[in-house]
Amino acid sequence: MPTRPRRHLALLVAFYFSLGILTTLLTCWTLGLTGRFTDGELNAGYDEPNHSIPQCLIPKGWEPRTHQNWTGFGIRHDLVSEAEWHGSALIMTTDDRPQRTLQTARVGWPFLSMRWERYNSETALDTSSPLRRRYLQGLEIPGMANVWPTPTIGSWGVEPRLPLQPAWPQFLFSSLTYAALFFAILNTIAFTRRARRRRRNLCLTCGYSLNALTTCPECGTVAPPQCP
Repeated sequence: MPTRPRRHLALLVAFYFSLGILTTLLTCWTLGLTGRFTDGELNAGYDEPNHSIPQCLIPKGWEPRTHQNWTGFGIRHDLVSEAEWHGSALIMTTDDRPQRTLQTARVGWPFLSMRWERYNSETALDTSSPLRRRYLQGLEIPGMANVWPTPTIGSWGVEPRLPLQPAWPQFLFSSLTYAALFFAILNTIAFTRRARRRRRNLCLTCGYSLNALTTCPECGTVAPPQCP
């Protein structure tokens, strides 16, 4: 394959993939600010370790008692805690074990592609750097606290944020999906336009009227042969 067509192909791939990444980012941010929870579930182990919590949600070395989640279109929030659930809230007990809580929100469509998380503990402090905490926790938007309605009591401060952390590989899958969608839409439009210009004997490149001309005087494009 000649170098020039290969370079042109690489530029096209980069263009559509960039559109896919940008669309994924904007979709996640939109859902992060305007998403609505429509369902929720509480899974409490009370004073015993809860072994029914999915392992992918449990940080290494934790023995959680409580898992609560809220879900909606393009959004999911999970709370995993070593504290015990009593009544309608988490309760810190007086024993010496860690009682850490991790909240994780994931947003995106068609896949949950970005996330933010927040760590709470009365006994084990978060020692990560301020820059890393901002990356993990996302960006708070002033004036939008408590916008998300929750289906259960005890929301534990669920609020809209702009996530900064991609969720791999879902971010890649969403970007590829949007890139393919843009490719299909734009090429369908281009094909339809070229077919209409061919029927009207117009230049396929610039739309100039060719009449009986074999080369477009406007842009120099050679006219395709007309079907008899």
